[in-house]
Amino acid sequence: MENFKLYITESEYILVNFKIPSLQVEDDLLKLNVEFAEKYAELQKQEEFKDVINLREKLLSLENAENLDLKMLTDMNLIDNNVVLQKFTYRSQMLIEEYNLRKLKVILDKSKLDDETKKKFDSSVNSEFWRMQNIEEVNNALEFFRKKFRI
Repeated sequence: MENFKLYITESEYILVNFKIPSLQVEDDLLKLNVEFAEKYAELQKQEEFKDVINLREKLLSLENAENLDLKMLTDMNLIDNNVVLQKFTYRSQMLIEEYNLRKLKVILDKSKLDDETKKKFDSSVNSEFWRMQNIEEVNNALEFFRKKFRI
């Protein structure tokens, strides 16, 4: 993978090269990692998610429960908690996707894009343009860049 498929529409894409792994690119990626960690910590501290870690531990212990009756009782007690876990998982996933798209913007070379595409490229990662990108390809591009350039 020497370039990335940047979708212009849901079915049309252009190939965009990766940037040279300069110190500036590395610095920008590290800053995004720190910012992500801070935002994730804020998410965990929100009042509605304060018990998520405890809930996850309880759910893990369910998998190891030998007594089916105990497991059923615990499941019943955790139905409301499951909603909180699902909300937390959704918000976490949205945060991860946002930061992965922001990282992608750092590692792609937009210098050869036409003006209209540059404008879309520079838009918020929450824009329609960025939301239609293939998230699997985004993750693969980030992994490729990390491995190839050890960043």
